[in-house]
Amino acid sequence: MHEVFPVLAGVLVGLVLLRVHSPRMKTLAFVALSVALGVTATVISGEYVIGWEFVLIDIPVVMLSAAAVVVLAPRARTWATARRLAR
Repeated sequence: MHEVFPVLAGVLVGLVLLRVHSPRMKTLAFVALSVALGVTATVISGEYVIGWEFVLIDIPVVMLSAAAVVVLAPRARTWATARRLAR
């Protein structure tokens, strides 16, 4: 249950990145938002009380979720368009 926030945060980051067109800004936003939301996820879940090394898990979860959205969302649009045209 504690890993829901990092995944949803990653989806949010991915959706934001789809609106950014500059590769440099996209990279900067990807890293900055992933780190910020990964740390936030660690604090929200209370894992920081046990140890801050949980940040090293939450940040990659946010990054992987964001990357999945950035890769799959445009393909989903393409698949939907191709399917609609095939009818």
